[in-house]
Order: sequence, then structure tokens, then C-alpha cells
Amino acid sequence: MQRASASTDGETAGFGILPMLLSRYRYALVSFASVAAGIVLWELLARSGWFSPILLPSPGAVWSEFLRLSAESDLWTNYVVTLRRLFLGLGVAVLCGVPVGLLMGMSLVARGLLNPPIELYRPLPAISYFAILIMWFGIGEQSIVSVLALGGFPPIVLETLHAVGKVRKERIEGARSMGLSTAGVIRHVVLPSCLPQILTGIRVGLGLAYSVVVAAEMVASTSGLGWMVYNASQFVESGTVITGLVLMGLTGLALDGLMQIIQRKLVPWVAHA
Repeated sequence: MQRASASTDGETAGFGILPMLLSRYRYALVSFASVAAGIVLWELLARSGWFSPILLPSPGAVWSEFLRLSAESDLWTNYVVTLRRLFLGLGVAVLCGVPVGLLMGMSLVARGLLNPPIELYRPLPAISYFAILIMWFGIGEQSIVSVLALGGFPPIVLETLHAVGKVRKERIEGARSMGLSTAGVIRHVVLPSCLPQILTGIRVGLGLAYSVVVAAEMVASTSGLGWMVYNASQFVESGTVITGLVLMGLTGLALDGLMQIIQRKLVPWVAHA
């Protein structure tokens, strides 16, 4: 009976994996078909004569422009500049946001002091307080990195704060009964328990910072993908504009995918969307 039961369980597991694989295959196929249909529609619109080639170049023309920009190295120089600013701003947000979130979660006094200013500026679009940062730091790297850090800071703080509130008191009391100091409790109990939500906050902060960096470069920079797209639009170079927009979109997808991979590696017991 046990062998028959084991055999049945194995068959059930096998039949369970098959629909999952088929579902993923179907999802990938539908996604590919969606992208292909979009490119075909784009090509048809470009050839219809309804739009000037200057305003709506064909996919082939955009691809040729991408190759030209790549050969001249301007594209990848600006691309690297944008990514450097993005990761600098996000790094500052993480280094400040996680400790502040932990402090607010473990101290009512700290929460009372820090929560009002964070909640006050959190709903504001990051680009709205970019003007005052330009007044303080001038046009350049400091103002751009600062606005990225401020944009990514709130979700990291709030996710960390909420995660601390979910840590079971029994675990903290048990760690203290074993002689761990406050720093030891934070390191060995609180941080590991909060890691899933901290990573979620970083993922949200990354998305917010990425949307801000492009806008900031359009306003106060002479380099980066945002500046390249804005500068090209001034000369009606639609091929360069669309190339930059497509590269921005693909980079956003890649960064979000990278964060999902990191989450699966570091907290594999948590389901991720």
C-alpha cells in the first residue's frame, strides 16, 4: 500500500508540474506574440503615409539609428551615466532608509519624530522638490543623486518599519534571554525577519528612482539617457528619441527582473509576483 501511495504521489506531482510548465510556455508565447503584433502595427502605421517619417520612423529606421548611436559610443556613454546616477541614488536611499526604518520600528519616540516629515513629502512627486535641490546644490550630479535618494527613501523606510512591527516578540525575548545585546538582536533576529519586506521596499524604491532619473536628466543635466532623448527632441530626431525610450523601457524591465532574482535567491520561501 505504501509503494502504491508513493507511486500515486509521484504521478500527481508529475502531472502538477506539467500544467505549470505549459502555463509558463503559454505566457511566454502570448508575450512574444504581443510584442510582435506591436512591431507589425508600428511598421504598418509607418508605411501608411498617415504620419511623416520624421515623426514616426519605421522599426527598421529606429534599428539603424540604434546601430549608428552604438557605433559612435554616445548612446552607451549616456547609458552608463544614467545607471551610475541611479545606483548612487538608490544606494544612498538604502543606506539611510533601512536604519531609519529599523529605528522607527523599535522606538516610538523616533517614529513620532521622523514619521511626520516623511509622510509630509512622501506623496509629492520627486520632481516637484527638485527645483529647491537645484537651488541648493546647483545643476549637476549632487542635485540629481539627491532627488533620486529622496524619491527612493520613503518606500524603503516604510517597508522596513512595517516589517519590524511583524517580528514576533517571542523571538526577540528569546534572543535576549540567550544574552544577545540590542545590536545582536537586530543583526540576528530583526534583520533576517525583515529582509523580505526590505527587499520589496528596495524594489519599489528602484522603480521610483528610475522614473525620476530620466526626468531629472531632462531638466538639469547635459548627459544621460534623459538628456539625450530631450536634446534629440529639440532637433526633431525622432529615431534617437524612440531608441532612447525603448532602451529605457527595456532597462526598467531588466532592473525589475534583477530585483526579482535577488529576492528569490535571498528569500526563496516568499512568493514573488
